[in-house]
Amino acid sequence: MAAAVDGRTARSMRTKAAIVDACLALVDSGDLRPTAPRVAERAGVSVRSVFQHFADLDALFTAVGDEAVARLKTRALELEPGLPLDERIAATVAHRTALLEELTPLRRSIAARPPCSLSHSSTRCAT
Repeated sequence: MAAAVDGRTARSMRTKAAIVDACLALVDSGDLRPTAPRVAERAGVSVRSVFQHFADLDALFTAVGDEAVARLKTRALELEPGLPLDERIAATVAHRTALLEELTPLRRSIAARPPCSLSHSSTRCAT
């Protein structure tokens, strides 16, 4: 049995989800390197709230990636085994194409970030 969630915890969870959703929406709309102020504005929260829920932008972007993967997992392709092979192939290709198109903005955003920002080490990039 799941433990009951108090109001403050529920509000915190909603705010955190809103921040992640806002960051994903910004990336999907073409903002490949969203800043904390833009994420906060989109989520309807303060910049301080962003950093209350995430230690830094890397932590936010990690949560964004986790959310994107979770969303994709819900879209599993289910094919009728009795369909002709060419129909199963066409359905698989169409499904895969849609998933990759959906992921493209996030992939571009990841590619636009400096390589060191994806590292969780304490060392800084040499620029």
